[in-house]
Amino acid sequence: MDVELEHLFDKKITKSKIIKERNEFLKKTKGIDIYLNYCGFIKKKYGLKLTKKEILEKRRELEKIKAVDIKLKKNAEKLIKLLKEQGIHLALATVSRREILNIYMNDNKNITKKINLNNYFDVILTKEDVKYKKPNPEVYLNIIEKLNIKDTSKCLVIEDSLSGIKAAKSAGLKVIGIYDKNSSKNEEEIIKLTDYYAKDYEELINLFKKKGINKERNMISPCVFRKRDSKRKLAFIEITNSCNMKCKHCMNWSVEGSEEGFTKEEIIKLLD
Repeated sequence: MDVELEHLFDKKITKSKIIKERNEFLKKTKGIDIYLNYCGFIKKKYGLKLTKKEILEKRRELEKIKAVDIKLKKNAEKLIKLLKEQGIHLALATVSRREILNIYMNDNKNITKKINLNNYFDVILTKEDVKYKKPNPEVYLNIIEKLNIKDTSKCLVIEDSLSGIKAAKSAGLKVIGIYDKNSSKNEEEIIKLTDYYAKDYEELINLFKKKGINKERNMISPCVFRKRDSKRKLAFIEITNSCNMKCKHCMNWSVEGSEEGFTKEEIIKLLD
């Protein structure tokens, strides 16, 4: 939204500079209404005549206009439908305002022609439902409470931003990271933090279709041996399918063996 505000500035400012300044400001700023504070920041820095509240209203007007044309990420609706078919309880945690989410769910034809989001989520939390934005874990802790979840090992979060992943991890949850071009500069850190990293929604769909959900634990079961799709290639080998330990540094989600898993002889050859 902030790129569209450039017409308010007296001097020419590049879109990349606007985005960089905004991201740096939001990253280091804490408080309940950080976007109002951000509007105060650009008012002061660029000498705008509007008040910070007027700038915020301009921002929200532009946000509503753009919300009508936003498109879902490729195959996102297919993953949502698949998880629902598998009996998984779904929750949506978004930093968007409720007004904008309603546009996505009811007025945006790009989305509504593919999926009626109203029918798929058990809990939906928006900006108005929390005091603090991600990476504060508040939104995920609220979801855990609303769904009355006693065992958080049965929860799995899918996130595409570093702040979202940090929020989920701070809430003690398992996290799948999924590639997003806007988060590409943080990809290496995201890979380190997540329990699984996917290049796109199609990869997750194939994973859920093939491995399904561990019905006892109600969570995704990644394959026993996998190279993560990223600049840094990682491999992890699980020697047993029945480990009962829960080590914080271990990626082990022990379940049934993987059809794609390496044999003992192949693992020994790899180690040699």
